[in-house]
Amino acid sequence: MADSSGAVYVRTTHPYPLHRGDLVRIDGVTAKSYRTVVAPDHSIQVIGTGPLAREPIRTFHAYRKLMAGRWDCQYVVMRGTVRSAQVESRGGDTRVSEMEVMVPGGIVQSYLQDFRGIDVHALDGAEVEISGIAAGDFNAKDQLMRSVLYSTDAHDLRILHAPKERVSNLTLTAIDDVMQTHSISDRTERIRVRGAVTFYRGGNSVVIQQNGRSLFATTRQISDTPLGSVVDLVGFASDGSYSPSLSQTEIFPTGQFAAVQPAAVSYA
Repeated sequence: MADSSGAVYVRTTHPYPLHRGDLVRIDGVTAKSYRTVVAPDHSIQVIGTGPLAREPIRTFHAYRKLMAGRWDCQYVVMRGTVRSAQVESRGGDTRVSEMEVMVPGGIVQSYLQDFRGIDVHALDGAEVEISGIAAGDFNAKDQLMRSVLYSTDAHDLRILHAPKERVSNLTLTAIDDVMQTHSISDRTERIRVRGAVTFYRGGNSVVIQQNGRSLFATTRQISDTPLGSVVDLVGFASDGSYSPSLSQTEIFPTGQFAAVQPAAVSYA
């Protein structure tokens, strides 16, 4: 939900008879999170209808803001090219359309709740305009892993240009020629992160910790790096599947040391 001051994510434990555009009143408390969240124990009352505003996301810098959470929970519109479109099961009879959309700067995962009237498999390669709620996929540490857009129905999807060719008509590629078709344009910036070393395997990987947060990095460096030494890691942000990480990392000692105590954990 949103008003003129911003937007908020409301987690519900049971369904409410709500529709897009409803003006609602929520009584509850906020919860600690990456985004502004209302805790599940709340009440929602519909008191009327309200206007919907859309903010376009069309540039490389806008994608950076999306990943930074600038538009989190906002109702937005973006343009991009569909790299893949599939129907995904969400348990029981619930199915949604899942698309990976290439926009200037990166890929946004888009979910369309009601895709009736849309030939999902004909979207591969299409240039589209999609409206929806800006969100993200988070890991167990509440770290943002990728940008997501949640859309409601076919009215949120507009096909600007149809695919040049249906996937079923693509020329067959020999198995040994698959990698020859691979191409990528990467504008990821080199960054520097500081922390105390808690794990190091020369020529393979290093883990640092700072203020209770940790970071895994792959490296080919084989220099002597004692545990507890404070180092600067210089590399490129990488999606480590379950957590942000660095790749092609260089290690620079700072000459400082920090005692890092292991956290006591139970089986639970």
